[in-house]
Amino acid sequence: MNELSALTDPEAERLVIGSLCIDAGYLPSVRAILAAEDFSDQRCRHFYRAMLVLDDRGVPADDAMCLYWELQALGFMEDAKPSHIAWCASLPLTPCHAVHYALRVKDLADRRRMFTEAQRMAGAALDRSVPVAGRGKPGGIQI
Repeated sequence: MNELSALTDPEAERLVIGSLCIDAGYLPSVRAILAAEDFSDQRCRHFYRAMLVLDDRGVPADDAMCLYWELQALGFMEDAKPSHIAWCASLPLTPCHAVHYALRVKDLADRRRMFTEAQRMAGAALDRSVPVAGRGKPGGIQI
């Protein structure tokens, strides 16, 4: 298990999507918290993108057939299977907790970004061939 996998919660991601599949009325609140890139699971990311597109068009994002067709239109053919749509809503959940799950997903996404940036900075700190910025040397490392 790598460090980034410890900063994921696949169940919370599925709970967000499953909640929205059951009741898209929570999409505006979830949308204010999450971007598609916040999902670590590609399938959840694709479902969420399709839901956002449907919502932008004024189409109910919890309509399974509309979601199915939109996943296909976006090129997510592998995810556009009825079994995958059922997969999202298969966990025991209450849609009114969608915001709670979204906050969990967002927190972990922010932590993954922080961790990745910290690794980048650590690598830059160890690279002694490039001067550190702020010491009067052009081309230094930006902190």
